[in-house]
Amino acid sequence: MFPNTLFRTTLSLALLIILGCGSAPEGPETVSVSGEVTFDGEPVESGDIIFRPQTGSGRSYAGKIENGSYQFEVESGEKRVEITAHKGSGQMDDSNPDEATEILHQYLPSQYNADTNLSASVGQDGESGLDFELKSDGT
Repeated sequence: MFPNTLFRTTLSLALLIILGCGSAPEGPETVSVSGEVTFDGEPVESGDIIFRPQTGSGRSYAGKIENGSYQFEVESGEKRVEITAHKGSGQMDDSNPDEATEILHQYLPSQYNADTNLSASVGQDGESGLDFELKSDGT
């Protein structure tokens, strides 16, 4: 009787493991977005761009800006866009004596990042040529 119980227990555990190891659910469907980011007519050399849901709930997606261009995957829908870019201040942070580094500062006006007024509408097929022309006076 004992070998039969052991067999059933082993078989039950094996079935649970096999059934429990199904593939994880896939994330939401994303589409490609790309474009150019300029500041006062010049390409933003290096920075970050974040697409957040306009409603405030849901996933945010981010990409790198390099030489004024970005491209990454995002869910479709209405988005609030935040753009950040940093430049060297000319001052050094020497708090770590082994590795002094230049202090960076955010040079884009806050209406493009912390207090953003930028938005984008991303269609089901994605968006290319989604450009952002930023200005120092915030207009």
